[in-house]
Amino acid sequence: MIAQTAVALARQRLPPRSVVSTITTEGGSAVNVIPARTRATIEMRSPSLDGLRVIQRRVRACLEAGALATGCALELTPVGNDFADLRQDTSLSAFYRDAMISRGREVKVTDAAVASTDMGNVSHLVPSIHPLLGDDVGGARRRTPPRSRTTAPRRPRTGRSWTARSASPWPRRVPRGIPPNARA
Repeated sequence: MIAQTAVALARQRLPPRSVVSTITTEGGSAVNVIPARTRATIEMRSPSLDGLRVIQRRVRACLEAGALATGCALELTPVGNDFADLRQDTSLSAFYRDAMISRGREVKVTDAAVASTDMGNVSHLVPSIHPLLGDDVGGARRRTPPRSRTTAPRRPRTGRSWTARSASPWPRRVPRGIPPNARA
């Protein structure tokens, strides 16, 4: 609770367009009993890698403060990879725009971050584009149930998810997964 409150208060001091989402995935099994272990998943997003690093430091500090205040151990397990901002190559974008226009599609090219995938990481290494195609829904609301999975607008994000685990001060063996730096 202390860590989540600290994260909620820290949101005011994060870089613009930062997103921090938390969910408690394990938190005890009875009312009025302090749980031996809690677990949460935290997702952090930012339009830039520098902003993401700021968010990561502040969220880590909040989690450490909660563990310190309650006398618990804290274990952070990174999940996935950090997503970099997408850099759209202007030449490739122009070729794509021209090709789509020749096929009767209307194309809007923007420098704004538009993707939330590892494609951002790729775009830092090689010229890239990440086009998004719209779907004419004929006046229907974009988030109606039959179409919500295919047409929901996406927010730009650079992100990282962590699983945070708090445990009582007594040691407990926790199985470890594949190290985050392991490559296939």
